[in-house]
Amino acid sequence: MSSDDAARQIYAALQIAQETGLGYAGAAMFGMLARAVPNAQARAEALHQGTALLGQPCLAQSVLRFHTHAMDATIEGAEWDDVLRYAGSRSVHGGRAFTVAFLLVRRARLVAAAENGADVAGTRTRLLCLRQEVFAVGLGSALQVIDAALERIGGRP
Repeated sequence: MSSDDAARQIYAALQIAQETGLGYAGAAMFGMLARAVPNAQARAEALHQGTALLGQPCLAQSVLRFHTHAMDATIEGAEWDDVLRYAGSRSVHGGRAFTVAFLLVRRARLVAAAENGADVAGTRTRLLCLRQEVFAVGLGSALQVIDAALERIGGRP
């Protein structure tokens, strides 16, 4: 499925959700939309809309999924300050041990560090360790971003 098709389907789902209530999955849907839209302005608008929903009653899973998609969308857009902002959100670090969320937060921070050239040797080591942890929990979809960052800084996955 192309990004355009995905964006059309997400817009259609959001129309239905607006009729039935956005509290269940609205924030997560805006996070998904941020990954599917074709440009930075549309991405920023989707993230803004999702962030606005976080201030209203919504399910914890929607909050978590919004931040997961927001981190990925901003990684894909090379918007490193935003990557770190979403990775540092208190909503993601809300006290419960969200193993997958914590792994994705570490991934976002380490990919941003790799792009910024900070402590390349240490970042490479931490990315390799994180890669093993991500693989061990079966989160294969998160490996591509880690592997790409390792390639850019001269590490092998």
